[in-house]
Amino acid sequence: MRAKNLDALSAEFRQIEIARQQAMRKGIPALFRIFDSASGTSGQSQVMRALLIGIYNGEDHPFDLNRLRGLDEALFMDALDAIRLDRHAEKEVHLYLPISAQQEISRWAFWKKPTV
Repeated sequence: MRAKNLDALSAEFRQIEIARQQAMRKGIPALFRIFDSASGTSGQSQVMRALLIGIYNGEDHPFDLNRLRGLDEALFMDALDAIRLDRHAEKEVHLYLPISAQQEISRWAFWKKPTV
């Protein structure tokens, strides 16, 4: 019985590792595209900026998932990949971006009033 439990646990760890690798492979490039979009001035840019701020500091800046409904399909998929990356990442998601992008996200978060 114990061997079955260990086999099941081992299989679950393998699945988690596969999911982590996929999240990294798809999520990091998506994060760069999201940052590029968030740097713009459109309505989608505002949503992407709010998503990045929420991932950066979700406690002070929670993100309403309903806002994703207004995105085009490519940005919607990028947002899901970034959320998946946040779940499986080995470090804070914004740290995958260059320092200049990290600083910009920090500025966005500073100037956005926290949701209470």
